[in-house]
This record gives sequence, structure tokens and C-alpha cells, in this order.
Amino acid sequence: MHPALFKRSLRAPSALAAVAAAALVSAACTRLPAAVDAGPLPEGFVDLPHEGETLGKDAQIVGWALGRTPVTEVAIYADGGYIQSARLGLPRPDVWSALPNRPEAESSGWAATLRTDRLFPGPHRLLVQVRTRDGATRDIGSLSIQVKP
Repeated sequence: MHPALFKRSLRAPSALAAVAAAALVSAACTRLPAAVDAGPLPEGFVDLPHEGETLGKDAQIVGWALGRTPVTEVAIYADGGYIQSARLGLPRPDVWSALPNRPEAESSGWAATLRTDRLFPGPHRLLVQVRTRDGATRDIGSLSIQVKP
């Protein structure tokens, strides 16, 4: 391309470039449909293990979880990979006492026995995630642990 033509193309955009720019602006301003609201997210807590704790064989992971609809799963991950799901519906009179207006709080407990022989000795990151029947999901705990050799 001749240098004079190149300079002119920088100063005066072609009709095609103007149409392309208008299409990009239009696409950027298009409102996307809102996500389906699954309602309030579940809530809960990981009571055991504690942050930084060193775990031996068959360590207990314990906590509680509640949702607008029943909790269907408490999933446990280690270092980003799924390990197992916890047992649900365990008695938690302490949670019920703190949340008496939530009848499901009485059986909001969950527990799992983590077989640490499935993990290499050393540091790991645990993540506990709650899912309810309506699909609402929330991470309720993320903690660092050590696994004994």
C-alpha cells in the first residue's frame, strides 16, 4: 500500500469499519436475560477440622447446613478434586436453639469420615460445599489441613 493511502486510511475509516464498530457497540449494550433466581443461598459451617489441623487416619469432618429447600448434598473436596459426600440429617440441638424459627435446624447436622490414606502426606486444602433441592449451592468452608505420613 502506498504510504499516502495508508495515512488516509488511518484518518478516514471505511464504511465497513463504521458498520463493524456500530455492531460491536450494539452487541455490548444488548441486555442479557437475567439468571434464574434459585432463592437464598444455603448457609452452614464446618465445625471440624480446624484451620491448620494435622489429621491422622480416618479424620472426622463435621458441621451443619440449612437451605430454603432441603439440603441434598454436602460435598467435600481436597485440592480441587471431589472426595466424598457427607451423611446428612444428623441432630444439631445447638443450631436449633440458635435458630428456633427454622424447624429443619434440629436435624441440620452433617458428618463424614475422611480417609486420609487417599491423600498424600503433607498440606492440603479442603472445601465443603452445600447443595439444596432447588439447586442453590454455596461453599461453607475452605481450610488448610496437614495429613500425617
